[in-house]
Amino acid sequence: MLNPISPGNSGSYIEVKRKVFEKIKSSKLDKQVSALIQNEYEDALKSEGIVLSRGERKHLLTDVVAQLFDEIIKHMKE
Repeated sequence: MLNPISPGNSGSYIEVKRKVFEKIKSSKLDKQVSALIQNEYEDALKSEGIVLSRGERKHLLTDVVAQLFDEIIKHMKE
């Protein structure tokens, strides 16, 4: 079987990446993960007794999610 993701075949890599991305996106996994993170974030703020303005909540959530995904990506590369 021919490997469509061989190093010299970037067009095929891009196409495979697009297909895999679209398949995962169509499963609405991004919405599920987003909802899960949002719920955990709200629970953490509540359990710690942290009160923030709407803007502060959004800014902190963005920073926390960015750090979380950085750690996930680093873990996946190991």
